[in-house]
Amino acid sequence: MSLLGKTALVTGAAGGLGLAIARALHAAGANVMVCDINPERLAQAEHKFLRSPTPLMPGTSPSQPRSSPPPSSSVSPPEVRFYPVDVTVESNFKALIEATISAFGALHVVVNNAAIMDRFDPAGVCDGEVWNRVMSVNATGPFLVTKHALPWLLKRRPRVVEGAGTGADPMMVDDGASRQEDGDGRAGDGAAVGKEDDTGRLIVNIASNASFRGLSAGVAYTASKHALLGLTRNTAGFYGPKGVSCVALALGGLTDTNISDAFALQVGDEGTEDEPKSRHWGVNREGMAKMMETQPGNRLAKIEDVAQTVVFLAEGGGRGMNGSCVTINDNWPEA
Repeated sequence: MSLLGKTALVTGAAGGLGLAIARALHAAGANVMVCDINPERLAQAEHKFLRSPTPLMPGTSPSQPRSSPPPSSSVSPPEVRFYPVDVTVESNFKALIEATISAFGALHVVVNNAAIMDRFDPAGVCDGEVWNRVMSVNATGPFLVTKHALPWLLKRRPRVVEGAGTGADPMMVDDGASRQEDGDGRAGDGAAVGKEDDTGRLIVNIASNASFRGLSAGVAYTASKHALLGLTRNTAGFYGPKGVSCVALALGGLTDTNISDAFALQVGDEGTEDEPKSRHWGVNREGMAKMMETQPGNRLAKIEDVAQTVVFLAEGGGRGMNGSCVTINDNWPEA
């Protein structure tokens, strides 16, 4: 199965896990909108993608919207675009979704990957600024992405297909697909059947061991990742019957990520005599020790395995897993 003709949007995708997911979706044939708050990393990600560029369709430009992709026989090679965005600012995401639709004409897959880490502070010493920022990026951000992506994930385009001597059969065809079918899923008589669109629409939320455990991080990160499960389950329950699946991935430690760096960039500052830099940087050693005491060892799962799981879900696996939370943590801590 291929994602050719589909469009995916990945947040926090300029490096680490997000970049691995974006590249895997692109390799599977999807157009990908890569967005991130870090402009330097976004430029580096663009450089990596441009090593193997994919051309635009003849006669189009990045600013020209496409109302629907061409038939499967002439689907263009997958494209990738880059967009700087702060996921905590709602107006930014309105513009991002508009840019995605303008570039690709549709939206099929959203991956809420952008997140920042806390310092393992418990409630008694967690700074209010840290709490607000972590909750804003890790919980409010995915909500805003989901909110503004849903109108396009839900979008269906009615099409009437002439039957062979039987008048016309009304069809419902997904944007971005070339399938023409009767209400029972069979191709209409005389219909020109293209590539079957059986992937549906999908939202993937990147959750964590901290979505289920109390001492896998500090209070802010733990609360934010618990909240992400609530967002996943509510979205799955309400929109699953409407054709949009929502699945969470509960991740443990991963190779080659930059989540701690992202936190430092957003919360850290140069400090003053009264408010030293160390107040915002570093790790609460007691909180970290509690995690290691209750969850000894520290095996790292591979980001490539997570990326391929997202591709599997986007290719259709997400429908039967709607509302679920898939664990990818190399069995650490042990099940």
